[in-house]
Amino acid sequence: MGNTPKDIEKMAELGRMVRGLVHDFNNSLASILGYAEFLASDLDPKTEQYQFAQNIRKAGLQLQDLIDQIRAFGIEKGEGKDENLNLVVIVESLVERMKSALGTGQDILFESSVSEALLTLSPHQFTTCLANLVRNAIESLEHRAGTVVIRLSESRTQDFDVPQKLYDYAAPLLSVDKDEFPFLKIEIIDTGCGMDEVVLNLAPSPHFTTKTADRAHGMGLPVAIGIIHYLDGGLTILTTPQEGTNITLLLPVDQIIGQHNAVFPIGQKSVLLIEDRDMVRHTIETMLVRAGHRITSFADGLMALDSLREDPYKYDLVITDFTMPLIDGKDLLGEIRTDFPAIPILVISGDSHHLDSIQKTKNLQVLSKPLTAIKLNAAILNVLS
Repeated sequence: MGNTPKDIEKMAELGRMVRGLVHDFNNSLASILGYAEFLASDLDPKTEQYQFAQNIRKAGLQLQDLIDQIRAFGIEKGEGKDENLNLVVIVESLVERMKSALGTGQDILFESSVSEALLTLSPHQFTTCLANLVRNAIESLEHRAGTVVIRLSESRTQDFDVPQKLYDYAAPLLSVDKDEFPFLKIEIIDTGCGMDEVVLNLAPSPHFTTKTADRAHGMGLPVAIGIIHYLDGGLTILTTPQEGTNITLLLPVDQIIGQHNAVFPIGQKSVLLIEDRDMVRHTIETMLVRAGHRITSFADGLMALDSLREDPYKYDLVITDFTMPLIDGKDLLGEIRTDFPAIPILVISGDSHHLDSIQKTKNLQVLSKPLTAIKLNAAILNVLS
């Protein structure tokens, strides 16, 4: 029996409710992560207070991952929407969730030499791919003590060589200009049972599994390989029986930011900031001030528009929320673009569904909340250059 018009309307209402909740959660989360970041940067890493700040940040990242999952189910699954994601956050949060699947004497570790790896895609798509591979790694430990390591780093495609001394399955990079994109390398290393040549050659085949029928359906690796191919990436499996397996993914991403690249050489800029929520506005103000910029901020777009019209040469950049009272982001952008077509603009929102309707130009970029100082500074650098 098909859905009735009433059922369809209820689902539409549910989608609108989810979108509203995601927007509100992301606004609050922007402040939580922002203030945790400020504390961590100001405290001595050897102190207990520094660890408290890091734990607040970690809890915030887990909440962000949960919100991404809700968005993926409630919005993307129905509408096919992609998001501008920080893959580092997703991987770190996934590792935390996977700890519940570990047995006695088993551990899962997260290591990363990058803080941001930005790519536009469906959160559900990427999480499904990685979760399948990590779950396989954990299950390879069986009931023995062992470790799974998830390691992230920046890479070049020529680093993607397969040692011939080990069995290997290589899914080649597809349709990728090797000089055009930075690459994120994701290594999933386990000390489990490994695979012999026969099993390895069959592993990429749909429905092949070495597990009992009630535990798996043999689709984890084939699905992961399919998603990696879709993203124009590559995958290799290096394994030795009874010694473990190393799966390496290479993904072309939009941008990679190292752990120590929070400050960018763009000089002091005069920024007009528009954000109606006081705590979020103060968080963004603090990020900008710490980066050395001069800030003029308003809680509503009309007052900000008046300030811009009174002295249009005062500002180098406009940063504005999209969902606001009195005048919404779409109308505000229209006014600014009509009167000041050359001024660079960053548009931010807790609900990235709104950002899809914005016509992007070379001096207009969009960012989804929650923000980090690194992510915000990188966006400023891009839009100004």
